[in-house]
Amino acid sequence: MGQSGVWMEIKGQSSSRQVTVGEDTAVLIKAVLPAGFGTQVTDCVAHDGTGETSQRLLDEWGCPIDELILPAMQPILQDGSGSKLRLQVVGATFAAFKFPDRNSLHLCCTLQLCRGSCTK
Repeated sequence: MGQSGVWMEIKGQSSSRQVTVGEDTAVLIKAVLPAGFGTQVTDCVAHDGTGETSQRLLDEWGCPIDELILPAMQPILQDGSGSKLRLQVVGATFAAFKFPDRNSLHLCCTLQLCRGSCTK
């Protein structure tokens, strides 16, 4: 872990880069941050990529709008104890969905950084 960074991964059950509607799908937010920082995922929105249709998934506090669509993000991994940078992973599993007449789904979330741990 050479430098700080944040990225999102979306993974289905198969090794394919595509998921099908209804397939269990993991959304993972990964961050390499200096030790002593925590994270909280907030303001997640799914959209169709054109700006025509969107669905709010998590509110400004990181709470699910509808847990049947996307449950709360949970800590999955914290690695790198004793080093200056640490990998932190939070995520949730959801049934893949799409908007009518669209073949792709875009997810956009805010990652809040906190000194120490974040509180809701």
